[in-house]
Amino acid sequence: MSKGNMSKIAIIGGGITGVTLAMLLQDHAKVTLLEKSRGLGGRMAHRRAEPFAFDHGAAYLTIRDNDFADRLAPYQASGLLRPWPLNPVIFSAHDQPVKRDQRRDSYALAGSANALVKALAAEHCKKVDFHFETTVKALLSETDSSWNITTDHGHSMHADWIISTVPAPQTAVLMPDEVSFAEDLGRAKMQACFTMMLGFDHIIPMDWDAGWGTSDDPIGFVADNRQKPDRGLNQTALTVHAGNAWSDQHFDQDLDKVQQQMKRRLLELTGIDAAKASHLALHRWRYANAILPAGQAFLLDQEKGLAAAGDWCLGGRIENGYLSASALARKITDLI
Repeated sequence: MSKGNMSKIAIIGGGITGVTLAMLLQDHAKVTLLEKSRGLGGRMAHRRAEPFAFDHGAAYLTIRDNDFADRLAPYQASGLLRPWPLNPVIFSAHDQPVKRDQRRDSYALAGSANALVKALAAEHCKKVDFHFETTVKALLSETDSSWNITTDHGHSMHADWIISTVPAPQTAVLMPDEVSFAEDLGRAKMQACFTMMLGFDHIIPMDWDAGWGTSDDPIGFVADNRQKPDRGLNQTALTVHAGNAWSDQHFDQDLDKVQQQMKRRLLELTGIDAAKASHLALHRWRYANAILPAGQAFLLDQEKGLAAAGDWCLGGRIENGYLSASALARKITDLI
C-alpha cells in the first residue's frame, strides 16, 4: 500500500490494545473498530449488580514504561488513576494474611476498571468508526492484501489491513492458515481464570484491600471493590479470582463444584463466609493470563496486511497491551 492512499484498517477488539491502535492510526488511515461486547474495556471489565459493582477482570494496572507513563500522566493528574492497593497482603494457609509492601507503580481506576479505555476513546478517537455487539466470523481474501470481513449480523466490510487484538487462541482461529506468523501465534499460551463476585449487605471489617494467593490454589487474588477510589459502595463487594493454573485444571468442571471449592477456600484463608453474601455470580474467563508470551511486541504479515497485538505478545499486564499496540502502530504507519 503506497503512502498517500488512505488505507482502511479494521481492528478487532476494544480493550486497551485495540483502542490504543485506533488512537494512533486514525490520522493515517480510515479506522474501524469491531467489539463483540456492548462497550469498551476488554479484560479491564466492570459489572454492575445494584447495589454492587465489581471490577471482574484486571483489578489494577502498573506503570513502569516511560511512554506509558507519559500517556497516562493526565489521568493521574485528574485523579482517574490512583495508587492501589494501599494495604496489600499475601494469604497464608496456616496464619493470618501477611502484609505485603505497597507497590508504587500500581494503580486502580476511579469509578470503574474500564474508565481508562473509555476516556482514551472519548478524548482521542474522534475519527474512529466503532461497531459494538459485533462479532467477526470470518476473514475472506479478496486480493493478496485486501480483505472482506463478515460478522455475526451477516454484514460485511472491506479492509486493507486487519489487526486482531483478541487473545492469541481466538486470533489463531480467525487468521488464515497460511498467515506468516502462525507458528509464533501458536507459541503463545494462555491460562484461564474463574472469577467469583460476592456482594454483602454490610461492610466486612478488613485491614487489607487486596490479597494474593497462588496460581495452583482456588484463591489466587481477592480485591475489595469498596476500597477502590470513587466506588460509592456502602457494602463490601469482593472480586475473587481463582489461581490461573487451578482454573486451567478445573475449567471443564461443574460450575457449582468450582464455586463451592472457591467459597470453602476463601473462608479458610480470610475468614469471610461467602454463604452470607446476598449477591453471588461466577464468571469464567477462558483466556486470562499469558503464561507463555509470543516473545515479540506484535505479529505481522506485511504482504497479506494481517497483524496481531495484545498483552499476550509481551507477557500479560495492561501496560504490555499498550506497548504492543504502540509498536505495531509505528510499524504500520511506516507501511501505509
